[in-house]
Amino acid sequence: MAEGQYLGDGVYVSVDNLGMLKLTTNSHLDVDATNTIYLEDFVFDALVQYRDHALAVQEDGDES
Repeated sequence: MAEGQYLGDGVYVSVDNLGMLKLTTNSHLDVDATNTIYLEDFVFDALVQYRDHALAVQEDGDES
């Protein structure tokens, strides 16, 4: 497993042994992390699509 990297706002990211992104809060160490979320590729892709849509809506001022 790769060493965790601090993203900001108390969130760390690393890659687990199955290749999924692993987000933790307050620490990159499992024993000290408050919360852990594993993101499969399709979930990460959906998150990026949501971000892109949200930014486009914000720029256009339209929620369609």
